[in-house]
Amino acid sequence: MLNELLKAALVLVVSFLLRFVLTAIGVQIDEVLFNTIVSAIVVWVLAQLGVEAAKSFAPKYFKP
Repeated sequence: MLNELLKAALVLVVSFLLRFVLTAIGVQIDEVLFNTIVSAIVVWVLAQLGVEAAKSFAPKYFKP
């Protein structure tokens, strides 16, 4: 349940920030493209969080 809340909150935050940046630089994009970009950013952030969590639980698998 917490994972779903994290995803929902992250989608809202990323959506707000991206809309703010696009408005600030004067770029208008299609709503479908906007949703795709937001989804890609959220998936990337969640993947990065997952990798960092995995590194803390099993550091021997992440040695350089």
